[in-house]
Amino acid sequence: MYTAWLMYPFLCARCRKPMVGTRCACGFSVPMIDGIYDFIAQDPACEALREEIETWDKEVYAYDTHKPRNRIEPVQSYFQGLGEHRSAARMLPALRQMDLKGKVGLEVGGVGHAIAMMLKSGCTEIYHLEVSKESQRIAMRNLSLLDETANADIFYLSAPAERIPLPDNSVDLLMSFGTYHHTDRRRSVPEIHRVLKPGGLFYFQEAYIGTMLLPFKWITRALRRPLGFEPGNDNPLGRSDLAILKRHFPAHRFEIRNVWI
Repeated sequence: MYTAWLMYPFLCARCRKPMVGTRCACGFSVPMIDGIYDFIAQDPACEALREEIETWDKEVYAYDTHKPRNRIEPVQSYFQGLGEHRSAARMLPALRQMDLKGKVGLEVGGVGHAIAMMLKSGCTEIYHLEVSKESQRIAMRNLSLLDETANADIFYLSAPAERIPLPDNSVDLLMSFGTYHHTDRRRSVPEIHRVLKPGGLFYFQEAYIGTMLLPFKWITRALRRPLGFEPGNDNPLGRSDLAILKRHFPAHRFEIRNVWI
């Protein structure tokens, strides 16, 4: 469901001040394309990112369209504990114990799984932040399978996690699965802290690699291409990233459950 009414004004990508609708007094405007507010198209700070997004969109499209056996799973299978994000679905029981009615949710990255969990928990004002429009189209398709979508306002924002176009203290719950290892954590983690309300919550699940295992990451990536696999360009979280998280969220506990190479 798309509406013209927003609970909070967007932040201008150029001057970082609140906008009136989709226009700012500085002259910046946000086009809406296929239900997506495209901040990246007009943001001068995202010029280099736009080329990367084209490549990423092609990969997402190919993954979703040409590999049906590995197609990104529908939302129903996600809630049944199936698919590649089944471990993240364990968060759903804890979410259902929260009172999210009237709360504002934000999913950073992904194809709508976190939003689906928020919808199931009663949240009706939700933002989806992604740089890939193809991922957002898949999110729209996935969420159309849920009855709860008809009773919620979901706003799709094409913007990087380092420049969230929402004002300070505007989000009650932020969730993200496997996205922050694609970002510059020195900039994206402070943005989480900025947009969360006092007492707000965030939950994310990420790849982590310890300092001693870093050499093995480069070795495994060097061996992937000769074996016919893409070497990968992900940048999993390490000890320095835990230090950033603890600096901004000193009262939170971060748990390392597995290691990824």
